[in-house]
Amino acid sequence: MSTTSFESALKSLEASLGQLEAAAQRKLDLERRRGDLETELAIMQDDRSRLATDLDGTLSRLRRIEGAADDAVTRLDRAMLAINAVLGDEIGQENGKENEQEDADSPEETPGGLEDGQGSDEHERGPAHLADQPASRNGER
Repeated sequence: MSTTSFESALKSLEASLGQLEAAAQRKLDLERRRGDLETELAIMQDDRSRLATDLDGTLSRLRRIEGAADDAVTRLDRAMLAINAVLGDEIGQENGKENEQEDADSPEETPGGLEDGQGSDEHERGPAHLADQPASRNGER
């Protein structure tokens, strides 16, 4: 009986040792995984910090670019207004010159017809004098 009980105790001890080794192996695996997870977490936190810094820099750059774009739009608006003002002045001056030219070219009429002592010299000059006049906007001379 003592051999059987001894063998039985030995088998029980081997089973317990096997369970202990398996539990120790699981614990080592868990600790290794936990270490891996902690390493991964540290890497993710570093990445997050780097990405947050990059995002802040990018947002700052975006604000500067938007400010520069707004400034460019303002300057373009001012330039267009200045150009339109200059063109408007030139067009007004051209219209004024055309009106002055037309007034100088057309004889003033008096109640009796043409001014005293003046006849129509268009017949005397002929059509050549029309070449000296500037063209109006609608192509007439």
